[in-house]
Amino acid sequence: MEPDLNHSPANSQVLIADDDRLAAKAFQRMLAADGRAVHVANSFTDAAGLLQAQKFDALLVDIFLGQDDGIALLEMSKQLQPDTPVILITGKPTVETASAAVRLKAYDYLSKPISKDRLCHTVAKALEIKQLRSAKQKIEIENQRYRQDLEALVTARTDKLIQSNLRYQLLFENSKDAIFMASREGHFLAINEAAVQLFGYERAELLLVQATLLWADTGEYERFQGQIETQGFVKDFAVRFAKKDGTTLDCLLTANLLHHPEGHIEGYQGIIRDITDKKRLESVAEAANLMENLGYIFSGIRHEIGNPINSIKMALSVLSIHLDRYPPETIRQFVERAMGEVSRVEYLLKALKNFSMYETTELEPVAMEPFMRRFLALVEEDFAQKKIRINFKVPEMETVAIADQRVFHQVLLNLLTNAADALDNTEAPRIDIVVQHLPGAVQVQVIDNGCGLSESEQRNLFRPFFTSKSHGTGLGLVIVRKMLAKMNGAIRIDSKHGQGTTVTMTLPGEEHHQNAAKT
Repeated sequence: MEPDLNHSPANSQVLIADDDRLAAKAFQRMLAADGRAVHVANSFTDAAGLLQAQKFDALLVDIFLGQDDGIALLEMSKQLQPDTPVILITGKPTVETASAAVRLKAYDYLSKPISKDRLCHTVAKALEIKQLRSAKQKIEIENQRYRQDLEALVTARTDKLIQSNLRYQLLFENSKDAIFMASREGHFLAINEAAVQLFGYERAELLLVQATLLWADTGEYERFQGQIETQGFVKDFAVRFAKKDGTTLDCLLTANLLHHPEGHIEGYQGIIRDITDKKRLESVAEAANLMENLGYIFSGIRHEIGNPINSIKMALSVLSIHLDRYPPETIRQFVERAMGEVSRVEYLLKALKNFSMYETTELEPVAMEPFMRRFLALVEEDFAQKKIRINFKVPEMETVAIADQRVFHQVLLNLLTNAADALDNTEAPRIDIVVQHLPGAVQVQVIDNGCGLSESEQRNLFRPFFTSKSHGTGLGLVIVRKMLAKMNGAIRIDSKHGQGTTVTMTLPGEEHHQNAAKT
């Protein structure tokens, strides 16, 4: 691109060095009229002083400066201001001076007399050259600074990466859980010290062991491989590993896939957590809890059966003593009282039977919308007689749970019976049944606006034979929780005294069942 000479920098500093004062004055007027700031020196000494004192954008130098040589001034300018273009002028051009100008890389060489147009045009081009040189120098300085900054940045990031890698290495080695990387074929690629301690091998030895041989059950490894390659990860996968000495470990495995840059699966990486001691302690706690519950059960049975039996015994004893004296009507009252107590015992025995019912569940996909409609058709009339309104809400999308229909029917019946009891003396009694579809699960809520439960009642909800009802056995919710557990479900109860109760049940969804079947 050609420079625009009409737009060369205004107020450019130009030095004229010429011992011909008239010519110098003429050149000064021409350039000043063109917008240049012009300085004049009529001797070598004056010109040299100005060169040392300030920067110029262009020099106009006469080859002959009285007794001195303009070529010498040109050489000085190349040392003091190497980027400033120099235009040599002479009234007596010779081959020698022209050669010297070329050798010292003068910008141009003009012979007097010089017209205004030629002078201004030449100086303008020289100023453009100076501007380009200055811009180039600025770019070079900026590039140098950029290179230095880039080098400093690379150095800093390299140091940071090294420190980060060291931190990760320390985290890897100091982790209390076993961390590993393994190939798809089951060879360890990397292990930390916790893995070495976990399996009881030397590090070098463990790296040579086929990782699949550490699984106590090869079927577990196949299920793990199927699940992780289907989902891309596993979380808290329960597995038993075998140590070098043959003892087994109960562990939880969390892992994800390692992919090759081309996309195929290269292997697995993950964390192994030893829960052997935890499971042992849980077993002890579970046994202690079982003994405690058995204590409650036997205590409850003793109380619940003992009281009616004592009443029967007392009634029969009194009746036996006075049998000959009592009229038939009094005898009938004693017999009816004894039969009532027998009914109480029968009711309790029936509840205990329900506690052990459905030991074997038949799990299958259950479409919740038609199941709920069939269930409500059976119970709505009884609840309507009690003036209790039942509202039912189910998602628009098909919602399928994995359950035993008989068992879940009994669970809902127990919960609605409890809700109905809580709605006594409640204005506008209402029960809402809400079904929701969750990822991998189905949630069913039974919500009432009844009397609610106190904090102490909530703490004892699932304790056998604990009840706040005059006619209850205290086994209803215990049976409900056991039934849900048989279906791999769970139950949670939230209540506020005087504000109602929400019972939340969670059952496995159909997609969860399908994923489990794949693994």
